[in-house]
Amino acid sequence: MTDADAIRQLSDLLACLDELEREGEPTPAFLAWRDEAEATIRRIFGDTSREAAAFVQVRFTPLTHAACLSDDDRRIAFQRGLVQSRYLLQTLIQTLQHQSP
Repeated sequence: MTDADAIRQLSDLLACLDELEREGEPTPAFLAWRDEAEATIRRIFGDTSREAAAFVQVRFTPLTHAACLSDDDRRIAFQRGLVQSRYLLQTLIQTLQHQSP
């Protein structure tokens, strides 16, 4: 895969984040996006890459799944995960852009 193809695929994933953010919570569309994002990052950087590990570590739900958590706690954790994903994708795109001649 060329750097240009990789940049395009990561940019497509990045473009989807605005819509996912409007949904406000994990939905089937979000779950599909997360699976696609992980697979894409692994395909570009490798299964055991630092980049893949960083994406897998992004949390979209609170660490505690107790019944006492409010909807706000869940929404905040989801939004925080989206922000982290956006930053990670932007960083990966910049890395690839700087590698390209």
